[in-house]
Amino acid sequence: MANKKTKAQLLQELQQLRRRRAELEASAAALPRQPDALDSSLLGAARVVLGTVRPDGVVTDISDAVQALLGYAPAEVIGQPFDAFVHPDDRPGALAEFKRRLDTPGDLSACRFRLLTRGGAVRHVMTWSHPLVREGRVEAIRGLSVDITARVQAQELIKQRDRERDLLRQASEALLSTLDLNRVFGVVLDQMRHSLGVTACSIWLVDPATGELVCRQVTNPQGQVVQGWRLRVGE
Repeated sequence: MANKKTKAQLLQELQQLRRRRAELEASAAALPRQPDALDSSLLGAARVVLGTVRPDGVVTDISDAVQALLGYAPAEVIGQPFDAFVHPDDRPGALAEFKRRLDTPGDLSACRFRLLTRGGAVRHVMTWSHPLVREGRVEAIRGLSVDITARVQAQELIKQRDRERDLLRQASEALLSTLDLNRVFGVVLDQMRHSLGVTACSIWLVDPATGELVCRQVTNPQGQVVQGWRLRVGE
């Protein structure tokens, strides 16, 4: 474990924590939202973890709150490289940010990345860090991470609702402006493709005369090839 902190150091870290949480509350208040859709209670219940990492990336100290956040006891985290708990997709960025903090000690800006719990769940955190310097040499990086998972999930929910609302609006406008059902299908499929992040979407309808599935509309570069295909039951 790291050396015992003095009362003055603990008070200083507490003040930093309060400032950071105030910044998070301010950023949450700026989110576009419906009344009462988001509130400071999402942050009031946020988990806050303090930790110390050596220049080689190994954790030397971590607060007990890490167990509530990730499901690991502090003793299981200490002695491990910090990036072992970072989501694989965010690991290169987290390591680059850590190196940048070592090279630019005066930078106190926040960074955001994802962590993985013991069970594999994702936790979004916002992290602030500062170097511990002795005799002109950085001995460690002291960091404060705030769990913003609830806020991120609320943001995604708002974005999803906005996409759905926009889809309904465009489909309604197309339906009111034309009797061409294919155009309506095209508008709906194009928006669904963007919302889902997929390459193509298609609509298949049942032909009541034959019982076959008929590809009515497709959104992809080869759509004209697939459109009109028929599939019998069981194919």
